[in-house]
Amino acid sequence: YNDASSPSISNTTFGDNIGYFGAGMYSWNDSNPEVIGSIFVNNTTTGANNQRHGGAILQSTGSLSLTRTIVASNSAVRYGGGIELQNSNAILTEVVVCGNFTMQGDDNGNGGGIYKNGGTLRIVNSAIIGNYARTAGGIRVLNYDPVELINVTIAGNYSWNSGSAAIERGDPSIKNSIFWDNIGTSGDAQGSTPINTA
Repeated sequence: YNDASSPSISNTTFGDNIGYFGAGMYSWNDSNPEVIGSIFVNNTTTGANNQRHGGAILQSTGSLSLTRTIVASNSAVRYGGGIELQNSNAILTEVVVCGNFTMQGDDNGNGGGIYKNGGTLRIVNSAIIGNYARTAGGIRVLNYDPVELINVTIAGNYSWNSGSAAIERGDPSIKNSIFWDNIGTSGDAQGSTPINTA
């Protein structure tokens, strides 16, 4: 739990934790955590309807830096089975986000891998694989926030009702990336305006 702090975390495993927000790591109040060479696995959020966000990580304001880190098999009831970003900036470098999911069956089950609302997101040399949710199995970005993907593989993500399996409602800049075998009832980039600079 980070409150107005900027911790540097390395070679750490966050596993089998249960919480209301960000069961692995919850940062708010302009916190700026840096995580290197770590693992977030089997973390789960639970609680009342306005909670249960960010299965592994919830970043609320501030900025998040993840490098050479695995976010796998985490779950949230509502938003961001793996990672939730609220009004925050994030840089993911050499990160694998895989096998995460949201459990809620109504329209609030969003962003199996990553859910983002506000701020910027940059992902480099990373993979978003095998995540699932009711809406946007891979990444859900609200409000057409800026997203930059460089050498990223987004594959095997699944949404079972509506929205995109890969990126929904973002304004992505995409370079040298792969979108493969994602399944969603409304396509891979619903509402997005992709700019492919490859």
